[in-house]
Amino acid sequence: MDCEVVRAALSARLDGEASGVDDDVVDAHLSECADCRAWFDQAVRLNRSLLIGPAGDKDPLPSVPSDPEPTPEPDFTALSEKILSTVEPERRRRETSWRLVAGAARALLIILGLLYVGWGIALLGDVGAYLPEGAAVTESDPVVSLALDAAAFRFAMAVGMFWAAWRPHAAMGMAPVYGAAAMFSFGFAARDIILGHFGFLGFAQILLLMVSAIALVVVWLGGFTPSAIAQAWRAASGRPMVG
Repeated sequence: MDCEVVRAALSARLDGEASGVDDDVVDAHLSECADCRAWFDQAVRLNRSLLIGPAGDKDPLPSVPSDPEPTPEPDFTALSEKILSTVEPERRRRETSWRLVAGAARALLIILGLLYVGWGIALLGDVGAYLPEGAAVTESDPVVSLALDAAAFRFAMAVGMFWAAWRPHAAMGMAPVYGAAAMFSFGFAARDIILGHFGFLGFAQILLLMVSAIALVVVWLGGFTPSAIAQAWRAASGRPMVG
């Protein structure tokens, strides 16, 4: 359960109000989360201090008034505001940190796109190295055709990176493409890996595709708050939703 939901439920419990969350669920989380226990202990001490009030200087034998004034009711509203004031900054801090992570992932997409562009240019420049010495470079040659296709693939990957960095909502639709390309590349390279013929370029290509897929997912999730992601994860995993 999300700590913010638990702390709101505990605040309602201290105020004598219904929290909308089962007490057993809250107590189970409290027994496992040291941060929430420390927060609750502090809230209880604050509650007691508001109920009892500070001890002032009094005479040893104070006189008893003939008509004592009624004891004022404790201000539970102030208590709730003080407790919730400790929750809101924590939520904002988490959301700010998450936005920074998502922003860094968008910058990473641009770097990955530049790497794909550089790789494609390098492939175009090395086409002649795959031909016999003195042979002319023609598009009809199978080797040249494969090199051009490989370069075109990397240029297309670069365009995808730049597009996702510009339009983060499109990132999730592209992540399976890069992830599947990485998995298929790894499967096709399994034999070379076993025989020890797997080179640095093959490893770099698989790593680049995997990092691209992960960065795309992070960029897409960056459009949601941590609380919304936690709720979606509970729904996807079949766990009960917290109202």
